[in-house]
Amino acid sequence: MSKKNKKKGFEISMQNR
Repeated sequence: MSKKNKKKGFEISMQNR
């Protein structure tokens, strides 16, 4: 998993909350 993907997933996770 690249850092960019990790950051994107984290941002989506925060929005899902």
